[in-house]
Amino acid sequence: MAFDNDDPYEVQAYFLLGFRCGDRSAELELRTDAELPSDEWCAEAASQARLSRWYVPPARANNDMDIETCFCPACATNRKLVPSSGESAD
Repeated sequence: MAFDNDDPYEVQAYFLLGFRCGDRSAELELRTDAELPSDEWCAEAASQARLSRWYVPPARANNDMDIETCFCPACATNRKLVPSSGESAD
């Protein structure tokens, strides 16, 4: 499994080593046996963040990614943000 440099969730996991909400002190509690910060760990963290409905902004038009912003599900809902990367909110 290789790190996906085009996936904003994996990029967020790789550069911030987790998911911490920009509005509150909420943090995604990861459940994984993968070694930090391996490609496998990043992929698992990204998957868990998506499934938990964390919001990570998609890449900008110039392909830059915002690695300083993410929101927990409650804050994403309050801000009326939709899941990035075309992920379903289901």
